Amino acid sequence: MDSIRINNGVKVIEVNDAGDTIRLPLSDDSFVKGFYGLLNDIKTQAEAISAKKADIAETIDDVVKFDEEVRDKTDALIGEDTCKKVFGDVLPSSDMFIELFTKLLPFIEDHTNKRVANMNKYSAERVGSV
Repeated sequence: MDSIRINNGVKVIEVNDAGDTIRLPLSDDSFVKGFYGLLNDIKTQAEAISAKKADIAETIDDVVKFDEEVRDKTDALIGEDTCKKVFGDVLPSSDMFIELFTKLLPFIEDHTNKRVANMNKYSAERVGSV
């Protein structure tokens, strides 16, 4: 019997000393879109909260709410308990999320660049299409 295996583009990354891992489905375009969208949301919201001239108690409530939303979105995007694996039992700050996404970015960019190079091998000129 013939068989094939397809590289599904899932990158497994160890994220703590206990050996816990996260899985990035790099060939899933909706994951890549969600990753960049969430990274941009974090930067935009962090700037908006910083620009507020409210009292500290009101601002901290906004910050906590925002951090909870980003935690939930990160877990939904990357996988259940991602934030617990990466950050432990704390509510991560926007700085911590930006650090995480900055450290994951090279994996995404490398995979994307390889995909583009691979697709260029199969351009219409190279395969003789009309």
